[in-house]
Parts: sequence; structure tokens; C-alpha cells
Amino acid sequence: MSSYDTQACANLCSSKHLCQSFNVLFERDPRVDPGTGTGCSNLPSTVVVNTYLGVRHTNTGPFDPNLCASICTAISNYNIAHPPSDNSPPQLCTFFNTYMLLRHGVPIGQNCAMYNQTWDASYATNLGMWDQQGDEYTIVDSFVAGNVTHSSVCVS
Repeated sequence: MSSYDTQACANLCSSKHLCQSFNVLFERDPRVDPGTGTGCSNLPSTVVVNTYLGVRHTNTGPFDPNLCASICTAISNYNIAHPPSDNSPPQLCTFFNTYMLLRHGVPIGQNCAMYNQTWDASYATNLGMWDQQGDEYTIVDSFVAGNVTHSSVCVS
């Protein structure tokens, strides 16, 4: 995405078979790669707008990271089979984070957060939250993995 457009994100999510939610992320990135040891400390930047591929919640069995790997692959397979009409490349699920979600310390299920790019550990800052009703939600057993099932795809 090149601009803030929640309706476009909603439309994209609605067009995907397994999408249940989306997030819009504004990310400040340098315009050039600073490299290492260059002495560049204040590089010109740009803002990148990303849409997550969604979060899935399940409470049908024990914690199983393979469940999220399967969902990630299914999202990619669906997006490859139904490419965007503007001939842009399909969104592939290449990385996921799975964790147990607890409400007031009691497990309520496993979440799978899907992404179209890899994120390093410095972004792992979500430890939980409080909702408007005063319920505390926390995260345990967080696990991340890459999904290379479709590492590169050509769409004709």
C-alpha cells in the first residue's frame, strides 16, 4: 500500500478465504541501507504502509506450532490460486508468530499471527493488554517461524 486506506485493507481481507482480521502498520524505514561502520546516524527516511495477513485463533486442541504453519501455507496457496486483478504479486505468508493467549492467567487458545515478511526479535514487544471491560490478556509460549513453502512465485 502506498497510503493509509483502511477500506482497501478491509476489501483485501474480505477477498481472502481465511482472513478474519487485519492491521495497518506504518513503518519508518531508511531510504538507503546504512551498512555497517559507515558513520551514518541520521539517514533520510520513508514511511512504508504494511497490511498484516491476519490473526487466527483456535482452541480446538493442545498448543501446536504446526497448526499455524499449515494455516500460513493455506493462505499462500489461496492467494496464489486467486492472484490480485491488478497483476501485482500475491501476498504470501512467509513468517508467523504463534502463542498461547491467556485471560486473567487462564489459557483461552492459540493465536497465529501471519506476515508477508520476517520480523526480528526487536519487534517482539507485545506482552499483553487490558480490554475496556477490565479483562487482562497475556501471552505465553510465543514461537516464531519462517514459512518457505512458496519462497518465490511467478504469476503469469
